[in-house]
Amino acid sequence: MTFDELLAKYEPALAAAFRQAIEEIKSGIVLRVVVERLERGDLNGAVEAMQIEPEAFSALEIALQEAFNAGGTNAVAELPKVMDPQGNRVIWRFGVRNPVAEAILRDLSSTMVTHITDDQQQGIRQALEQGACQRRQPEIDGPRRRRPAEPRHRPPRGRRDRSDPVPDRVYRAGAPAS
Repeated sequence: MTFDELLAKYEPALAAAFRQAIEEIKSGIVLRVVVERLERGDLNGAVEAMQIEPEAFSALEIALQEAFNAGGTNAVAELPKVMDPQGNRVIWRFGVRNPVAEAILRDLSSTMVTHITDDQQQGIRQALEQGACQRRQPEIDGPRRRRPAEPRHRPPRGRRDRSDPVPDRVYRAGAPAS
């Protein structure tokens, strides 16, 4: 197999495993808990309630192990045929159970999953912080449940709105007085 063939075979499997992990995380979220924490202003608690954990990505780790094994097997198959000093053919084999290969795979997969979970948590936290700074709630479960945006500016009670072309107009409780 060429590298492109390996990529064509294993890239969709890795992507599907990633999407599966994200779907499992999404389906496990208890919106009530997340919303309660957001309403209290506890952004970190809201992110924690989403339970974005490395264990959710076990299917991705298995898909990575399969791709790693296929790549190693392919690399060994492309090695040149060699003879030892006695004239016997040297046989090359790749084993994912080799201690060095296991260590590389373990380090690669754990680092990748740790980066994914950290990136997801950080991205969600940033989106929640931006929403909080703009004084609006994040969209929850599509546009059906979106809360109406609050007005950006409401003149203080009893004070004249300086941008109003009518200088005598006074605002009380956010509505023009008649």
